[in-house]
Amino acid sequence: NAEYMGSAEAKILMNIDDSSLPASHAETVHLCVPADANPAGNVHGGTILNLIEFVGYLAAVRHTRKRTVTVNMDNMDFHAPMYLGELACLKAWLTFASPRSLEVCVHVWAENCMTGARRHTNTAYVTYVNLDENGEPVEIPPVVPRTELETQWFEQGRLRYEQRKRLREEENAPRADIEKFNMVVNRLGKTVQESQVELLQVMLPSDNNSGGVIHGGVLMKLMDNAAGVVAVRHCQSNVVTARLDRLHIRSHIKIGELVKIRAYITFSSAKSLEIFVQVQAESALDSFQTHTKDAMDAYFIFVSLNRERRIQDVPQLKVESIDEARRFEEGRKRYEERKKGRSANR
Repeated sequence: NAEYMGSAEAKILMNIDDSSLPASHAETVHLCVPADANPAGNVHGGTILNLIEFVGYLAAVRHTRKRTVTVNMDNMDFHAPMYLGELACLKAWLTFASPRSLEVCVHVWAENCMTGARRHTNTAYVTYVNLDENGEPVEIPPVVPRTELETQWFEQGRLRYEQRKRLREEENAPRADIEKFNMVVNRLGKTVQESQVELLQVMLPSDNNSGGVIHGGVLMKLMDNAAGVVAVRHCQSNVVTARLDRLHIRSHIKIGELVKIRAYITFSSAKSLEIFVQVQAESALDSFQTHTKDAMDAYFIFVSLNRERRIQDVPQLKVESIDEARRFEEGRKRYEERKKGRSANR
């Protein structure tokens, strides 16, 4: 009966008997070692994202027994830090399936090896699809709830599925003329250009999954690393990932393709930064031509830590153009939505 710290729902799920979960559920335990650390001494947010995508992938493949790839991860908060020497314990199971997509829920706990005390750190909902030999989506085997609890998960998953569809429609709607945005300049802040970064990396066989494409978790870790570099440049302090927001997987990447990751700040509140990260992949068509495709993008929320590892104020963002002002205003609206969401969950 180890001590437990976390949400009531996570406590129930931690203690649930595996026989109560779908047969395709998956679990993994990872010992957090120095290679997993960020400069603050916590486990890197990208490491946790990689583990989440991997165990979710296992559950999805167990259900479909087909070539499976990641297409989406819902917004996710980092509720508590994970430290070196602790065990990252992850449990994943199916919650919902539409004809062409499958939702997997992943719960993450940090466990103290010496005392057995656990605390809930993350809950993620990851969407996967099956592909045929030509890379086209194929039908997903249905998820059939067996119990009252699974029926509840299925219905909640259906609502999230409908919400994702609405969000895609809203994001694809025509955008307002950027000239309508008033440019508000904080002349005491730091500019976007001072901290933005661009990273390049070639994808190797070790990054590949059994579906023949690069693991989504590998790319999420690279994205989190790029966002962390931006946050450190801007804050000049230790920083940690607080949230992953609006991840989109637009196309999949293969071995040998050159990945370009661009990251820059879009919004700053008093104590947090919103950083947009875009992933593009470049492949050689022949000796003279290359093809570039948009692969992934997401918003990462970072906070700055003082020497006592407490959250502190961040330098404000200095807006210098109409386009930056538009992005800042859109970021402010997302920030307000996140605040409302946190208040509703209390």
